[in-house]
Amino acid sequence: MFKSDWGRQFAFGLGLIAVTLVWAAFYIGSEIGESRGESNKNTTEYERHAEEKIRSTCLSGQGVDVAECVSKVIKTTNEESRTESDLVAQTEMARWAFYMLIATVGVANSFRHPKNWRGAS
Repeated sequence: MFKSDWGRQFAFGLGLIAVTLVWAAFYIGSEIGESRGESNKNTTEYERHAEEKIRSTCLSGQGVDVAECVSKVIKTTNEESRTESDLVAQTEMARWAFYMLIATVGVANSFRHPKNWRGAS
């Protein structure tokens, strides 16, 4: 009888772990997809902003060095884009670190109370 109870508990625990892992993978993947989608949207906005800035500033017909002006606008836009990419990467790493903290606490807690998972009294 003890072995069958242990087997049910083990199967239930294994099933619970599998369901949790599938949910976590889906949830984390959807969050990463959202943040990358936001990053792509921002990149498109930066490109549009750069085009508008070049048209309004560099191609206005005033005595401006066009090559230098365009170069300056592109560098500024690239800096903004790089900053946005860094922010997305930092957000993703913070999210992963939080999930790893939760997993570590769960594993440490299971080893802290071995009688609960070994089936011993």
